[in-house]
Amino acid sequence: MASLDIRTDERGRPCLAAPDTVDFNSSRSGNFALIGTARNCRIGIDIEQVQPDFPCMELAKSFFSRNENTSLDALPAQRRADGFFQAWVSKEACVKAWGMGLSLPLDSFDVCADPAAPAALLADRSDGPPLWLYRLEAPGGYVAVLAADRPLASLRLHTTRHSRLHQTAPDVARPTVQEI
Repeated sequence: MASLDIRTDERGRPCLAAPDTVDFNSSRSGNFALIGTARNCRIGIDIEQVQPDFPCMELAKSFFSRNENTSLDALPAQRRADGFFQAWVSKEACVKAWGMGLSLPLDSFDVCADPAAPAALLADRSDGPPLWLYRLEAPGGYVAVLAADRPLASLRLHTTRHSRLHQTAPDVARPTVQEI
């Protein structure tokens, strides 16, 4: 049986002992989880359940940049929660790809907060390396984004039909390729 040697890097981010070959990242929200792996590429991934009654604008005022707050304010009221969660998962994916976690101030970089537009890193004042963001196909009511330190040609998504994370015998996964 093969084993993986998982360690932490200098910032505490989990990585393989040979991090130059394969990177991984994970996220969970509600009954869904994402696990991303990549060869020769640093990634961050996040998924969140959109909660329409969540105090999005209060949180955005505290943690998002001025540009992101302006973008959210410009959205129709019924789309602000979607915009907030699009920006939130984009920011989470970025800080995870950079390996900074929430030690990096979230207002030190701008992401796209328009839920109708592609995920994007718009400005970076944190001196992090460039990242490419990709909105992932997510279950209804969820938003998911992957950040990568280089452009990706395609993504292979493996989905299961089980409804709970603690289910011990999931249905067979069916791989799909998401065009990006």
